[in-house]
Amino acid sequence: MKFLFFILIILPTITLAQTETEEICDSLFSLSIDHVEAEDLAAAILLWEDIVENYPDSLSCFKNSLNNLPIGYERLEDYEAAKKWTKKILETELNNFDQGSDIMEPYANYDHNACMQMARILYKEEKFEEGLEYLNLAESKYRYETFSATSFEKRAVSIALWKSDFYLKMDQKEKAIWVLVHKAIDVDVFYRKPDWSGFTNVNFYNEVVAQALALIDETYGFDTFKMSFFEAIKNIKVKKEFIIKGGKKTSAKSGTFELLGQSYFLGASDKKFNRKKFQKRILQTLFVMKLKASKSEKS
Repeated sequence: MKFLFFILIILPTITLAQTETEEICDSLFSLSIDHVEAEDLAAAILLWEDIVENYPDSLSCFKNSLNNLPIGYERLEDYEAAKKWTKKILETELNNFDQGSDIMEPYANYDHNACMQMARILYKEEKFEEGLEYLNLAESKYRYETFSATSFEKRAVSIALWKSDFYLKMDQKEKAIWVLVHKAIDVDVFYRKPDWSGFTNVNFYNEVVAQALALIDETYGFDTFKMSFFEAIKNIKVKKEFIIKGGKKTSAKSGTFELLGQSYFLGASDKKFNRKKFQKRILQTLFVMKLKASKSEKS
């Protein structure tokens, strides 16, 4: 009984100390924002570093400070420091489902955003191969978390455009075309985002399609590409897949085909999809409709 009594007495003391620590940390972070608004970014960075080094990583002021450090250093064009703190985000076990900045960004997405920021910095440094690695991490290991399929697909399109630009900087036009075409025909958002709770039919793909067609004409010519493309989709291989929807595993389908040395993987959230249905869906995409109507400038 004495032991229990001791615990009951000491817990409020610990809680009080934790509360005071959090209040001090929040005050420092608030002061850092004042510095930002006064355009004294260097002073804000000093406070963020102090918070990260001296306060628990469970506090929101810690998370916000760590998240701001690479952004601040990037604005100062200190890319080495920006990369150092971006890696620190990825090394720290933060909850990516913490509250985001607004209704359009419901979750914090610390790891995903860190990968996107690292890719942006590496692009500025012309380290394109390394930057692609972080884009791939942002696309797979640290996926963008949101309850909205609309926001999810918008980010997926953004990543595809980024990746194609990286490949172009590396003089790999075929890879750039592959990324863009893949995105333009992989339109079943619900296969990739089965836990969606909202979706608005928005045409995300105009820019993707326009860039893909321009590169196709420049690299292959439309006639050559059309012949290869329509032949390739005749040979789609379909197999059974599984996705997690509503916490339960449910059947789905995938389709794969080879085109000009590149492999394409398409998902279908409808378990009844077969080769003909995959072909029909591809043929109904904006990309294929515009491809059919395109005439090569080479001819």
